[in-house]
Amino acid sequence: MNLVDELDDFDGGSDYDYDGEGDGTGNEDLSADDKEQLQEGTAKVRSILGSEISITDKEIQDSLWHYYYDVEKTIAYLLSK
Repeated sequence: MNLVDELDDFDGGSDYDYDGEGDGTGNEDLSADDKEQLQEGTAKVRSILGSEISITDKEIQDSLWHYYYDVEKTIAYLLSK
């Protein structure tokens, strides 16, 4: 399986079952370290991709989570969408 196949298999967290509690981001159960890594990673991805690409923070953070905070893999996935 290559990276493209893995990206095709990535569902973006569609199995997340929002129960109405918290802020709707799905970050309620994350450790402080995880939240910090997501914030930093989101900022890095946004700075690299720029404003011409329309993508939500949730999409970025779902991808960062899936790729264990790997910014390069996250960007590759988001650009392939």
